[in-house]
Amino acid sequence: MNKNILLTIFLVSVPLSSFSAQILKFSDMKMLSQQTTSELVFDEAMNIAPNFGVNQIDPDLKPYFDPATGKSELCVPTTLSHFLIYQMGITHALPIQTNVPGVSQDLQSIDANALIVDLTKRCKTDLAKGTNGTNLMNCIGEAMQVYFGESISIDRIMKSSNDQKYPSYVQWENRTPELADIKNSIKNGDPVLASVNWWKIDPVTKIWTTTSGHEFMVYGYGWENYFQENLLQLDIMDPEYNWITSTTSSDFNTEMAIRRKDLPSSSIFLDGRGFNGQVSRGYLNSLTIIHIKH
Repeated sequence: MNKNILLTIFLVSVPLSSFSAQILKFSDMKMLSQQTTSELVFDEAMNIAPNFGVNQIDPDLKPYFDPATGKSELCVPTTLSHFLIYQMGITHALPIQTNVPGVSQDLQSIDANALIVDLTKRCKTDLAKGTNGTNLMNCIGEAMQVYFGESISIDRIMKSSNDQKYPSYVQWENRTPELADIKNSIKNGDPVLASVNWWKIDPVTKIWTTTSGHEFMVYGYGWENYFQENLLQLDIMDPEYNWITSTTSSDFNTEMAIRRKDLPSSSIFLDGRGFNGQVSRGYLNSLTIIHIKH
């Protein structure tokens, strides 16, 4: 079953506004999740999730929800905003500066909603259909140049029968993403964006049909040798969840990425909060691995 999906995108004109519901202080940002028992109970584990999240369903973002359904399709700009804020506030791989929408003049805080809105425009996100892969690749490079004057390279892992028109800094590997790709990238310190396609099954015909997709950051994993490459616990930042910044714990959802052991060629699906398949099932579609150049 071909689980690739290309969402049609239309350029949306969105005015830039200032929002206040998701203001984050850089001094409050911490990485606390490494102080867990994961490394003691798994054969191999890492978790570099921070103590803050950014969500796409914040009420102040409602002007950018689908006007017909009221649903937010802002997972790509929200996920990218978390990636950029993380690199400024946690790794310090990117400088905190006012070129970044939402950063305060004193460089002490950032209005994440202002950054999400700017990225919505740069990523050519359609408010009803989301962001397609080509626009995502272009958007990451543009944002890095405009905000920070930085260059990047990207490993894009996605199986497709269509020629992907990516910019030159994107190395496209035309293959199905593997769980080992996630493990290796996190161990190497490379930011990992993952996407799933949502698939529904007709209860009568048992035929699967694809509906839409979802994008999120992966900040950790737990691996057991017994399951080989058929099961991996993922620690993700799901932008469709209302996060609360904490001073004592990190923000992440724990999901299981699973492939049938008796069918190695089968697609990997996620199971857990937000992915438990009550309406549709999320199958891993692509990985975007970012390398920041200095």
